[in-house]
Amino acid sequence: MWILIVLLALLLLLPGSFFYLVALRRRPRRRRKASAKRKQTFSSGPKTFRMDRDWLRETTKQDMYLTSRDGLRLHAYLLPQGDCKSFVVVCHGYRAHAASTAHYARHFYEAGASLLLIDARAHGESGGKRIGMGWPERLDVVDWIAELNRRYDNPRIALFGVSMGGATVLNAAGEALPENVRCIVSDCAYVSLKDEFLHQLRRFYHLPGLFLYLADPLCRLLAGYSPLRDGDGCAQLRRCKRPVLLIHGGSDDFVPPEMLQRAWNALPGPKERLIVPGAGHAESALVDPARYWAAVDAFLKKYA
Repeated sequence: MWILIVLLALLLLLPGSFFYLVALRRRPRRRRKASAKRKQTFSSGPKTFRMDRDWLRETTKQDMYLTSRDGLRLHAYLLPQGDCKSFVVVCHGYRAHAASTAHYARHFYEAGASLLLIDARAHGESGGKRIGMGWPERLDVVDWIAELNRRYDNPRIALFGVSMGGATVLNAAGEALPENVRCIVSDCAYVSLKDEFLHQLRRFYHLPGLFLYLADPLCRLLAGYSPLRDGDGCAQLRRCKRPVLLIHGGSDDFVPPEMLQRAWNALPGPKERLIVPGAGHAESALVDPARYWAAVDAFLKKYA
């Protein structure tokens, strides 16, 4: 009997512990050398990105802080310019940080927009030990918007996110956003936390879907949300009242391109989409920058 109890406990605890430690727990930031393969891929891209990071490092910016609804000290970089009547709020991807969005930020800034570059909870300079995968972060974005409105008297705001940041802004779209939030741009986002986790478990670890169901109870306890029940981006999008531009790489094997179609079907209002052939995950702006920025700029000009 005791052996059976121990085996049952292990069956319930080991999947959840493994899943939480690998996927949802904050890791210390470490510097690592780029592999030769990565250096060869899009040879002009990484150099451009380094130039963009240098630009961000040298550009005048302010540290901005906010206390989240669950008591975390959140951080963002504020880059105001001109009369601060137009802002782009930029959300980064999984295990990245605000400065990693420098390539996108520079384009928006040079087009005349002020910027808020958010460090998501458990990333960058923000507090927290648990990664929310865009679900609790949606409320953090709502609170950052409120702080911008308080400081700058309701400027025009566009939301922009890549990967997990893209999922974050799509999830935020279902909340009660103020009227000055004009539109949303989401690049390579997943719209179902459950389906994205199942995809990753099969692709990287060759584990069956049952593993996630066994891991879910402990993840709810450790991470504060359910990978199975929370993070339904399509349900959020059905409540969206803002124009949305959806972007995805046609060769994305990290977040399947069919996620874009599901988001498209869920959106009730004005919507546009761009699929970049041959682009992998978060590579659309590298593979076809002219087409990418033409679509983004035209969308922002039209709505923001």
